[in-house]
Amino acid sequence: MATIIRQATITDINELIRWRMRSLREKFAHHAGINFTKLRQSSLSFYRRALSMESYIGCFADQGYMAVGYGGLCIYRETPTEENPSGCCAYVMNVYTGFSDDAEPVRRSIVDWLVEEAHRRGITKIYMTPKRFIPYVDGDDFMLHAEA
Repeated sequence: MATIIRQATITDINELIRWRMRSLREKFAHHAGINFTKLRQSSLSFYRRALSMESYIGCFADQGYMAVGYGGLCIYRETPTEENPSGCCAYVMNVYTGFSDDAEPVRRSIVDWLVEEAHRRGITKIYMTPKRFIPYVDGDDFMLHAEA
C-alpha cells in the first residue's frame, strides 16, 4: 500500500500526542518512575506553541485512511557560520513507526519528507537522531548536513 506523508496542523494535536506518548511508552517500557502524565502535558504545551510558531513541523505517514507513523522537524537558529550564514538549522526527531517488518520504508518516507521540508524552507544544516533510533540512515551517526 502506498504511503502518503501529510503535514500535521494544530487540529492534529491530539493525534500527535497519541503518537508521541506511544513512542515514549515503548522507549521507556523498562524504566521505572517515568511520569507519563507530566510528559504528556509538557508535550501538549510544546506542540501548541511550536506548531503555531512553525518552529516544529510534524507529519504523519498514512496508508489508506490510517496513520502508520509520525515524525517531526524542530527548526531553530544557531550562531551563523560561513557554511550556514543564516544560522537556521533543523533537527529531525520523533520518527516512529513501531517495529513491524514493513516499517523501514515508512520511516524512510517520513525522514525524506522532513528533509525535503527543511530544504523547502532554505535550511541546509539538518541534524538527526543517532541512527540506532532510525536504523536505515547511512553516514554520520549524529548529523546529516544535506545540501539543498
